[in-house]
Amino acid sequence: MLGRIRMKFFDLHTHAAPDLYQRRYTVDSLEKELIESDSFAVFKSHTNSTVPLTLNSKRIFGSIVLNEFQGGLKLPPVVSQFIISQKPFIIWMPTLTGYVSPSIKQKKFHSALDFDYPRNQISINEKLKSNVIDILKFAGENGIPVASGHSSKTEVELLLHEAMKFNVRLIVTHPFYKLTNFSVEELYRMSKRYPNIYFECNILMNFINKGTIKRDIELIDAVGQERVFIASDLGQTNRMTVSDGYDYYFNKLTSYSNFSQNIYNDIFYFTPQKILFGERKI
Repeated sequence: MLGRIRMKFFDLHTHAAPDLYQRRYTVDSLEKELIESDSFAVFKSHTNSTVPLTLNSKRIFGSIVLNEFQGGLKLPPVVSQFIISQKPFIIWMPTLTGYVSPSIKQKKFHSALDFDYPRNQISINEKLKSNVIDILKFAGENGIPVASGHSSKTEVELLLHEAMKFNVRLIVTHPFYKLTNFSVEELYRMSKRYPNIYFECNILMNFINKGTIKRDIELIDAVGQERVFIASDLGQTNRMTVSDGYDYYFNKLTSYSNFSQNIYNDIFYFTPQKILFGERKI
């Protein structure tokens, strides 16, 4: 157990059960932990929409990942979640894309998931599928943030081009992961092209890829704290808790940088809050 978390956080990328793999948390156990740190989170599942699972939570928000388990890249599942949701949620582009093999060996959540489930990608012949454009349009019209999921580098750039047309709040998920492996300069250029794009600095990636923390710091310096946020991507049974993950990351960040308290407050809490709600709330 690490030391007490030094500040509250707003985690836009937390894993809990039910999911493709076994998880550390249920909604109830995650909520209990968040209460202890006065923090908030978005629950992401590769297999299930978490919007209905989080309706009664005061600290956890839902999301839908457009894998085939939820109907794939189709607008109706998104609309259905929008109708029942009573609070903001995130749309994730597919995560079961087949572009890379998982870096972590994990046990499946349920024996029924032990099959060759279909992969889904957002582009064909280097063009976004028409359904993706429909989803982006709906998201823009209704103020729903969209995350890139496990899209390829080329696909993220295609998403950016279309997101600009509909003023979508676009999240680039773990940009330094091997799937996309953006440079800080590339992300900086993206930030100049589109004021509504945001970049995730991912705590889990700091366990998987050594040196990620230094690239995170370079990114924060390059694009500013209003365009970068810290997310855990935690919830695995063999990793530390979300709160301990934030504590670990904060300690690493302070040892390599001399950011002001205002910057820490923004990247840990206020910027992700603004991404989810469309505005900064107190």
